[in-house]
Amino acid sequence: MSIRNRPLSIRNRPLSIRNRPLSIRNRPLSVNNRSLSVVEGSEVGNVIKNQHPWIFRNNFNNAPNLPKLKNGNWVYFLDETGKHLGIGIYSHIGLIAVRMIYFGDNFSLGFFKNLIKKKLSSRLPLLRETNSLRLIHGENDSIPGITIDFHNDVLVFSIYSKSLYPMARYIGFVVYNFLTLHWNLDVSCILLKKPNRTEDQFLENSDYRVIRGKIHTQVEINFKKITYTINTLSQKGGIYNDIRNLRRYILENSEVFKNRNVLNLFSNNGLLSKCLEVAGAKSIVSVEDSVSALNIHKLNTPNSEKQKIIKGNIFKNIEALLEEINQVFDVVIIDPPSLTSSSKDKRKAKLIYQKLMESCLNVMSNPGILVMCSCSNRIHSNQFENIAQEVFKFKKVEYKKPIKLLNEIDHPVIDTFPEGDYFKVHIYTTGQ
Repeated sequence: MSIRNRPLSIRNRPLSIRNRPLSIRNRPLSVNNRSLSVVEGSEVGNVIKNQHPWIFRNNFNNAPNLPKLKNGNWVYFLDETGKHLGIGIYSHIGLIAVRMIYFGDNFSLGFFKNLIKKKLSSRLPLLRETNSLRLIHGENDSIPGITIDFHNDVLVFSIYSKSLYPMARYIGFVVYNFLTLHWNLDVSCILLKKPNRTEDQFLENSDYRVIRGKIHTQVEINFKKITYTINTLSQKGGIYNDIRNLRRYILENSEVFKNRNVLNLFSNNGLLSKCLEVAGAKSIVSVEDSVSALNIHKLNTPNSEKQKIIKGNIFKNIEALLEEINQVFDVVIIDPPSLTSSSKDKRKAKLIYQKLMESCLNVMSNPGILVMCSCSNRIHSNQFENIAQEVFKFKKVEYKKPIKLLNEIDHPVIDTFPEGDYFKVHIYTTGQ
């Protein structure tokens, strides 16, 4: 394995917006870059050949001459003839050793500018109906480990490794310029947030850092004329957008939910429950364990006679909660958080999904509607459907083939990254 130091030369050019300079402040995107020769057919070579964005640490087990890399090093992968295969950013801890940011040769920062502009332009239609959307969707937008959400006039960045921070800053400035110049949007605050599954503590004493402006603890977002107040600091930035496809389905198919009694388990911030009320549901019982999420829900549904909000640990007390509620529902929505941090969790996750379904079918009318949601990336759509089929068979409940909602345009999925197809919404109608 050959090693050559190749520093990346970058000309730092101030990005001036409305006489307010935004620049990288003379911080190059990388230092002490390394070049590694990759043997064809090796584990690392196969990952790059398949253009998967992650190279795991154990993929380097058969590379005895691996150099000592530093956190944030840009790694240039070469074939045995010296041809460039791609570029990745090295992280010194965590299962993922390198996140690939480019495949092929002739890399330039201009490539990233054009890529970002292309991804942002694809989201433009969403602005006609909402002011809250995901601008950059990490690996599925070929920008691994970095997500950017926009809520009203607040940009929320999430990065999954300290090694990505310089790149995130550069991408952030490109995004800021595009929003303010091309879309003529106001951006009064930029936040950097630490996701729950981040691998190193780069935000030392807080879960966020203010990059620009002042913190807005509460901002208003809208979707299809529904206005909702959110707290940008209370939860991960994407929580208000990753279930938009189900909110859209409810509002565009209001006849399905009109005059129905609905149970919404893992209701989170309550935005989905708000949409159910607008769609004409007779009553909505929402159950959630997060105090901050419940507070947002209560803030947005004051004095609502249709909304009943309950705090409870659904995983531990599902049977007791349903017994206490003591009601039969026409519609049940189950939307738990991710249950698989690794492939070892798949069996346990399956049992949890089965338990939740079985318990809810006991309090659901027949005919009825069961909405099953999953954001567990280790369980694919067909496997998720198989879990439901087994439960229906066990409970001897007849059902129709599920409606499977497609992802919104700000949550794309690419073929080379199956892990990115994490969010699933399956809608089952039971009975005749």
